[in-house]
Amino acid sequence: MKADFEIDFEGSVESLVRRIKEAVKNVHDDEKFWDSEAFIDLKREIKAYLKRKTRYCCAYCRKNLLGEHEMTIDVEHILEKDRFPRLTFEIHNLAASCRRCNFQKNRIEKPYEPDVESAYRSSHAYRFIHPNLDDYFDYMGVISISIDGLSVIKYMPMPRAGVPNPEKAWFTYDEFRLREVERLDLMSALKVHKPNSILAIESPEVREFLAQQLEASHGLKQQAKAQRSAARKRDRLAEKQARQAAPPKQVVRAKAVKAKKRVR
Repeated sequence: MKADFEIDFEGSVESLVRRIKEAVKNVHDDEKFWDSEAFIDLKREIKAYLKRKTRYCCAYCRKNLLGEHEMTIDVEHILEKDRFPRLTFEIHNLAASCRRCNFQKNRIEKPYEPDVESAYRSSHAYRFIHPNLDDYFDYMGVISISIDGLSVIKYMPMPRAGVPNPEKAWFTYDEFRLREVERLDLMSALKVHKPNSILAIESPEVREFLAQQLEASHGLKQQAKAQRSAARKRDRLAEKQARQAAPPKQVVRAKAVKAKKRVR
């Protein structure tokens, strides 16, 4: 544990690790234990470390957390603290996530194996991309598409060859409802202002329309790029033909000299 902090956390590493170890010793089954006032400062430091570890992105959807209010950023217990109290302060069981993804994870049915507590540091015990045990980008590509200067996120569940449990990519995409994140970004880019609650119950026809708008925008962008490339080729060809059609400079100078002599 100590090595992990020394790599990723700038600050009083020794103090933080010592306080976490002390907190682990005091863990008990009280469901309000995590919310005790005695741990307010410790939780604040843990959150700072976790945000830095994920480069200030949500561990599950990779949305940027910079500029977000602290109340919308959770210290997420990957294995729920009410079911696995001994892992309450286990750093490998903690991640920084947005409020939305924390809520989505808590509604997933059977997100891990039945014996997960005894194997909580094994990637194979989890059906989703684990924030601390898996490399997110081994399973999920995240690209940004620009629409009128606004960035729209797109997830690509395309695990790299040879990664263990490649089905984690689609499980994460489906169970964390990342397509909803894509739609919300798209609606923002198109200046379609609707709250999340309406987005969640949007009709299939409207959802399909929004998806088509994204595809059409990307298609227009590619078409414009192809047109610019074709125009550049035409310009280069015209310049080349003009050079070939023009007489050599020496001939032009010779003709000019002869014309001058005739004038004299």
